[in-house]
Amino acid sequence: MLIWLFFLGDLCSLIAIIGMHYDFIPGWRFAFTCIVYLLMKGIIFLGDFLSVMDMIIAVYMILMLIFNVSWFLTYIAIAFFVYKLSMTFIR
Repeated sequence: MLIWLFFLGDLCSLIAIIGMHYDFIPGWRFAFTCIVYLLMKGIIFLGDFLSVMDMIIAVYMILMLIFNVSWFLTYIAIAFFVYKLSMTFIR
């Protein structure tokens, strides 16, 4: 059950990062919620490589939200989330 909640949170974060990259998310509340989710999950599971990556992506999303940057790192983050989501189904 908990795995599926993390799956939904990661899916929302994937939608948020794609939406911020292509500018189709109005406002900042949805993106901010996903950023807080990724930071809290990264802090709770600190020490795991995937959690550190979650925190790095959350910091990148903060940069995207505040300074409206959009780099190649977005595609790396998208690939990371697709990997995590696909591993949920495989395991």
